[in-house]
Amino acid sequence: MLRRYAERGLFREFDDRTGSGGRYEARFHWLLPDMMRVLVDPARRRLSCPDLLPGIAAKSPLRKALARFLAGRHHRDLPEHRRIDPLRSLIVCPVRAGRATLALDVHDGDWAYATGKLVNLVHEVYVHLHREWPEYAHQAFGTGME
Repeated sequence: MLRRYAERGLFREFDDRTGSGGRYEARFHWLLPDMMRVLVDPARRRLSCPDLLPGIAAKSPLRKALARFLAGRHHRDLPEHRRIDPLRSLIVCPVRAGRATLALDVHDGDWAYATGKLVNLVHEVYVHLHREWPEYAHQAFGTGME
């Protein structure tokens, strides 16, 4: 599914490879100045964007606000196309060494569903951070303050 996004021109400099145990990694440019990575780990049933968000302290107000925002992506009141069904995929966002990884634990094995939802989620997080935390977005991504 990621390759289809690249073929449609959404991602630039797309490169992917399959490793042992069915693991899959894709790298590409999209939204951020640095290369993004998406990892598929079938054994852990996890789809992730490792170290997507730099400079997030584990107990910071930004981390707490991000956790609330992410939890809201499972809410029934969201339109279907924006909502992530928690029975199918659950959002997780571990922070290690000041870098947050955005991931979905895939409960139902529907990797296409999870991939589409992860791409939409990354975009929503990016827009949310620019709107609600412009200073962070400027520092972390080098984007403008407006």
